[in-house]
Amino acid sequence: MSKKPALTDRAGGFTLVELLIVVSIIAILIALLLPALNKARSQAASVQCQSNMRQLAMALFQYFYDNRGQLIIGHVTPGVSPLYPNGWGWGSELMHQGYISAPNYFIDTKGDTKLNMHNIFVCPNGVDLVPETPAGDMPAGDYPTNGMNLGYHYSPDPVYPRSDGQAPYTVATWYQLTMNDNSAVSENSAGQPDYPCPFDWFLRAQDVTNPQFGHSLSMIKHTSRMMMIEEAATPYWLWATSSGPGNWLPCLAGRHGAATPNKQNAYVNLAFFDGHVGQYPTDPFQQLNPLSPSTWSHPLPDYVSYFLDYQ
Repeated sequence: MSKKPALTDRAGGFTLVELLIVVSIIAILIALLLPALNKARSQAASVQCQSNMRQLAMALFQYFYDNRGQLIIGHVTPGVSPLYPNGWGWGSELMHQGYISAPNYFIDTKGDTKLNMHNIFVCPNGVDLVPETPAGDMPAGDYPTNGMNLGYHYSPDPVYPRSDGQAPYTVATWYQLTMNDNSAVSENSAGQPDYPCPFDWFLRAQDVTNPQFGHSLSMIKHTSRMMMIEEAATPYWLWATSSGPGNWLPCLAGRHGAATPNKQNAYVNLAFFDGHVGQYPTDPFQQLNPLSPSTWSHPLPDYVSYFLDYQ
């Protein structure tokens, strides 16, 4: 008579219950580890972003020194000045003049484009898109974390053909200089711009030749406070909305770190004239009207100084 198998004898392998338990444990571990992995990925992106900004700052400093301390022009709109008939863009000139290596956004004179997402002008937390421009407005979100602020800008607009015979060139950049549209800047009693920024954006021919414009390193009085490069999807990041405190600078990009409870603010990387780069919350910028310094609370955080000190 054959022997019956013991109750403990069975074929190798998992039962369905055991398999479900293992799957559940793995799912729990993934759920526990995913936030940490996402945080580590976000921190790595922020570190890479800061590295990009340091390299851009070093390229700018080299340009300043080669030009006797004169700061680079931020932007000249094509066609407004005989001095710059093809326009001018700070990033494209750094690339074109060999101060930094970056791809030309335009690969031929027909305007075909090829965007390289792995270069020094790209924020790792940015996206490959040009923000749409609302009618009568500049491209920007309604608040720093808005998806429109994840995109890029290129300048100057291409001129076909260029008057100097060169092929069109420009760069796509997720970073902007601290610059202001000089056509909107009024003069004070001393004949100086009321709200000048270190870098100029010229929209009119007379601005380019006006001696009151054009800044040098010697004019920067507080290098550790004066911002040089910011994360933004448009050069008009200093543009103030009319909605009042809490939404003054919607063009500044909050691409890093944890968002605020209302999901409208996060953190932005900033490069300063003393060479340091840091990460700061965007919320304080939204509380300050850049066109009305008298309304600011005092003392201001060190990192919200973006106007030249003429004293």
